[in-house]
Amino acid sequence: MATGQFKDYYYPNNASARSLWYHDHANNHTAVDAYFGQNGFYFIYDPAEDVLDLPRNQYDLGLALSDKTYQANGDLVSPASELINWFGDTIHVNGQPWPYLNVEPRKYRLRVMDCCLSRPFDLYLHNDKNGQHESFQVIASDSGLFGAPVTTSSLEIAMGERYEIVVDFAPYANSNITLMNDLQIEDVTEYQNTDKIMRFVVGTTVKDSTHNSVPSTLSTVPFPPKRDTIDHVFNFQRGSGGWSINGVSYTDVNARVLARPAQGTVENWQFRYEGGPGVHPVHMHLIDFQIISRSGGRRTVLPYETAGLKDVVLLEPGEVVNVVAMYGPWNGLYQFHCHNLIHEDHNMMAVFNVTALAGLGYTNLQAFDDPMDPRFLPQDYNAQCYTEGYIADTVLPALYGSGAYSGAWSFQQALDTYYADHPYGEVASATSAPVAAANAPYEGINSNGAPAKSSPAPAQHAPAPAQNAPAAPPAQHAPAPAPAQNSPAPAQHAPAPAQNAPAAPPAQHAPAPAPAQNSPAPAQNAPAALPAQHAPAPAPTQNSPAPAQHAPAPAPAPPQNAPAAAQNVPPPAPAQHAPAPAQNAPAPAQNAPHAAQNPPEAAKNTPNNAQSGQGANRQSGSGRPPNRARAFMA
Repeated sequence: MATGQFKDYYYPNNASARSLWYHDHANNHTAVDAYFGQNGFYFIYDPAEDVLDLPRNQYDLGLALSDKTYQANGDLVSPASELINWFGDTIHVNGQPWPYLNVEPRKYRLRVMDCCLSRPFDLYLHNDKNGQHESFQVIASDSGLFGAPVTTSSLEIAMGERYEIVVDFAPYANSNITLMNDLQIEDVTEYQNTDKIMRFVVGTTVKDSTHNSVPSTLSTVPFPPKRDTIDHVFNFQRGSGGWSINGVSYTDVNARVLARPAQGTVENWQFRYEGGPGVHPVHMHLIDFQIISRSGGRRTVLPYETAGLKDVVLLEPGEVVNVVAMYGPWNGLYQFHCHNLIHEDHNMMAVFNVTALAGLGYTNLQAFDDPMDPRFLPQDYNAQCYTEGYIADTVLPALYGSGAYSGAWSFQQALDTYYADHPYGEVASATSAPVAAANAPYEGINSNGAPAKSSPAPAQHAPAPAQNAPAAPPAQHAPAPAPAQNSPAPAQHAPAPAQNAPAAPPAQHAPAPAPAQNSPAPAQNAPAALPAQHAPAPAPTQNSPAPAQHAPAPAPAPPQNAPAAAQNVPPPAPAQHAPAPAQNAPAPAQNAPHAAQNPPEAAKNTPNNAQSGQGANRQSGSGRPPNRARAFMA
């Protein structure tokens, strides 16, 4: 897609409520693009979560953590030439260095995301009055709500991971609580102030006391069936050929398909840390897994890691981790990789092929996976296509009318019915369709057993590869042109204007310009932004431990009782049809609580929580109220 062009993408939002995020996934320069601001949050809400009394609106905030390094002139140092790890000396939260946030003495829901390139964190809350580490509740992770809250006084989080915590600030009225970092891993470089994250300045008055509790039961987590047999072992390593998985580089298109689970089967995969330096957060596209064991390193499985389903798990030096997941529901090529984006950019990424089950009785009738399909070709910018009326009257009916997601519910039910009578393993492999080559196109599966109706809309309004088309997941990470994966536009209905031309979409693989860290964030979709009092990047210090060319900025110390900040302004209602903020707008929403990474991270338009059996009851489908989504830049 060239500068000045756009595409529309269609996201059904039929996963259970969760905090997703999106980022540019351009092959070989994902790290640079994400570092300079092409990322954000994408929250999905559902009716089951709505009935809970969790904090919401201005008391429900996203906190995206990152680390940057500044040049003497205030520009960011680029990680473009880095081959091993990138550790910045200045900690950002939502694009602001070491910010503070005025809060009321009540409960807040904080959605924490690590969008650093290489830095994990061990977070804790420091009571500035008595020095104690205060406890908080963890209620959700990558793939949604836990069954019950987990109380802890520290939280380890790695790149790509999301955790939702609830902090009760009521006991700390008229005092400060500082979010700190206590991670101590030899392979992670720390600087003078990278132990500090942000400060909460707790006031004395509560403006709204509703939605101020955490239920003892949050959800029924659709854990996969138990499986003790290890089906695959994957070694994350570095050798003479660079970063790889099982010694295979992602550039080897004939060898990078490392597993072929049959559609709907449950498998036990083992991830092994076989070389660094740095850490390897293993991320699987569109698959929710259960962490069942960790050994060989400094820790075991942490309580909040096992309380729910995940799509990222951290591998530290020496560790071996086992995860169990259901592979499906859609057949096709998926990707998994190290979410240390420096490692990923240098080929620590691979593919697994979920092979089709002939026993389901469905035939391949229509495909949505060809980026050169005339319906999917990019279009030149046209101002009319960005109007609310055109989107509502033309774009949405065309996308919805394609039937791309109409069979999601029945398809999951078909898998459940099939495996109720067939054991995992031997029958699944016997009924699998032939495995195609790694780079071969795949036909789409129409789950209602009839040819899907093609959209009569013009090409620019054709849907992105549908969830019932295999080969969808890999498209977002493949080096070949793939729909949706590199578009910074999180909103499922709105094409994003380009960063290089007014209101035009960016080139798919063009790195974003360094954002102005102190600019105001786009307002339309951003709830409760962090204050901009500390926006100016602190001047480099003379005695910095950082390399000579970039000294770490000292952490600012906000006043004890700062004036109320922007976080008390209620966020706007979800703007599902609003165009995404222009890429050349000042500071890509760096001071707004993050949105979610649905395009790349929860990508490929398949239900991200599809699990065998009870997993279906957490998906939105036929006969259920629709889910809602809210996306905004980081």
